[in-house]
Amino acid sequence: MGVHKRQARARGALSAVAAAGLVTGLVTLSGGSASADPVKLTQKYTCKFPIINNDPIEVEITADMPATMKVGETVPEYDIKAVTKVSARA
Repeated sequence: MGVHKRQARARGALSAVAAAGLVTGLVTLSGGSASADPVKLTQKYTCKFPIINNDPIEVEITADMPATMKVGETVPEYDIKAVTKVSARA
């Protein structure tokens, strides 16, 4: 898989996490009560490395979002973390 395709998938995954945060904020602003569980997404890819060629990698994206928010409350900042695991060969 090419670098551009991996980057596009990673951007798509991050967009999904960001969209979840945006929906939480919109529900809060619209007068309802918002609730969200922590978000976790794992993607598996094959990456072409110099010298060793193709090797599997795994990307785990997590976001620590508030479980609930009160109506009219500003959505606080929350962390989005992405961790990439590579094989011992890499």
